[in-house]
Amino acid sequence: MARKKTIAFGVFDGIHAGHIHYLKRAKAVSGLLIVAVARDAPLWKIEKSHHLSQEERADAVESLGIADKVILGGKEDSLELVMKLKPDYIAITKYSPIRASFLSKYLKKAGLDCRVVEIPPYKPKVYDSFFPRVRGRREESQK
Repeated sequence: MARKKTIAFGVFDGIHAGHIHYLKRAKAVSGLLIVAVARDAPLWKIEKSHHLSQEERADAVESLGIADKVILGGKEDSLELVMKLKPDYIAITKYSPIRASFLSKYLKKAGLDCRVVEIPPYKPKVYDSFFPRVRGRREESQK
């Protein structure tokens, strides 16, 4: 029987304690963690919000030793990897650009048996101040 796998997504520009918290808890979901690092110029992304190259960011995530595999995110959209890898779980946070409920509905509609797990935030009183733009955009896009 194949091991269950979890996939986690992120930009990971400047690894911090919140990233480590997210990745450790994502790995604990199934024991096997694949991390998809956002590409420098994905077609679906409007603005560049990172300073390190995709290779530097992937190397930084790999150097943490938490992920079993680190890959670059999709070229067309972030879900092309989900369709290809068919993970058992997708780990997201409240800072993800998509809500867990919306993603779950999308996956079900696509015929994927994949559970979305929202990882509790690390020190939300600190990190919430970094993400007001993301939260606002997320809520507007899913009304």
